[in-house]
Amino acid sequence: MVQMIPHIELSQFQHQILAELMVGDISLSSADPAAVEARGLAPEAVAAVLPTMRWLKLVTEQDGVLTATDLGAAVFHRARQEDAEARLSAVVSFADVLEAAVGSERATRSAPRALRQLAQGVISRDQAVRLLLA
Repeated sequence: MVQMIPHIELSQFQHQILAELMVGDISLSSADPAAVEARGLAPEAVAAVLPTMRWLKLVTEQDGVLTATDLGAAVFHRARQEDAEARLSAVVSFADVLEAAVGSERATRSAPRALRQLAQGVISRDQAVRLLLA
């Protein structure tokens, strides 16, 4: 039986915690907050969001070690996939603008940089068009 992955909107920080958990479990030992800080996370902020993440069944904590659940991993990867799909859609839309700008010397020079930044998610589609046409 195939289970549907629920659509859960994550805060940027919750997404960051799940991203770190995809790399490996996190020790939450109060005697060693440096283990959390070494992962680029503030121990107080982690403690503040954990109750919600536990309630959503995205993470579990056992013996002071935080682990992503299967649901947490699925929600994380679904969010990453949706982000990649949105970027791909923006690139396709930008390609339409490029086709319309064929022959423009300025567009020819700025297109590679704008396209690269758009594909990497550094700039939005509208910013890429402005960069192309500026």
